[in-house]
Amino acid sequence: MVDIWRAKKAEVYIGPAISPFSSTSTIMAQLTGHVTYSGEVKDIEISGGEADTETIYLFGSNTSGQQNAVKDPQNMTDLEFTGTLIFKDHDTSELATATAASVGSTGYKRISGDGDRSEKAVVIKFNSGSDTAVVLLNNALFTKMGDISLEAEGHAEQEIMAKCLAKDYHVEDNFGT
Repeated sequence: MVDIWRAKKAEVYIGPAISPFSSTSTIMAQLTGHVTYSGEVKDIEISGGEADTETIYLFGSNTSGQQNAVKDPQNMTDLEFTGTLIFKDHDTSELATATAASVGSTGYKRISGDGDRSEKAVVIKFNSGSDTAVVLLNNALFTKMGDISLEAEGHAEQEIMAKCLAKDYHVEDNFGT
């Protein structure tokens, strides 16, 4: 039977980039200092990772009379994580900018929009019975902290996006073990 992944059994974690990344330890065992966003995420999408090829036409022809050509494989594109979060506090803004700083002794915290960004580990864990799949975008930089929108439904939400290099994208599972 095919496992069907359900939202209620998925978990989303964001924390510091995993460094160094170990090939002998699971992703979840290496994830430290993370924040669990599972109860704040409405939807997620993992996309990108396309590697096209370009044809280079050369002078002359082969023995069948066809023009000489070779394929030039292009590099893999960045992988992207996009999610819509329920906006509740400054945590999401800290993902794309600097850490919130106290505003004197007022009890407020302030985030400036042009802070130094740090690389993150974005982990999505899918559970179905005894099967687990874990997707990691390591060394990811958040590239979008979308508009904070509030609708008549009564909750504010914000779209976020992070990107990592193809070499920092990992998927592991325990299927068939």
